[in-house]
Parts: sequence; C-alpha cells; structure tokens
Amino acid sequence: LSGQSYGIPTKNEKIQSLSLPRIHGHVQNFLQVVKSHPELVFLVTPIGCGLAGYHPRDIAPMFYPALEMENVYLPKVFHEVFL
Repeated sequence: LSGQSYGIPTKNEKIQSLSLPRIHGHVQNFLQVVKSHPELVFLVTPIGCGLAGYHPRDIAPMFYPALEMENVYLPKVFHEVFL
C-alpha cells in the first residue's frame, strides 16, 4: 500500500511472469489489506492479463472473496468469469 495505490506483482525483476501460486499469495496479502482498511476503496485492474500473459479465467478466481467486500471493485472481465 503506497498512497492511493496497492501493487500486486505479476512479474519478477527479470521481467518473467510469476507463477499463478505466487500471484495468488500476493492477492491473498492484498485481500488482508482490504479487510484491514474498510475506509479505503480499491479499484482492481485485470492484473496479470496483459504483459504477464494470463487470462482472466486464471486470475479472477483469486479475487472471488472480494465479491463480498464492499470496498473493492473488480474489473468487468473478472465478473464475467464468475457468471
């Protein structure tokens, strides 16, 4: 958490994509921060679905618990996975 941003890594310092389990761990940390800061609003982008090369169906399930969190807004492509 830095200012109004929270970074979830999807690539390493060598510009290689992180594994899905590694990204999942970072998402879990993010969800804990969200729970700890109900006064903040988090607008999530489709992380990992650009340069990291993953598809929303790979990443969206990691954010499933966020559907019940009132201070998190997920991207449309993640919501489409849940339908």
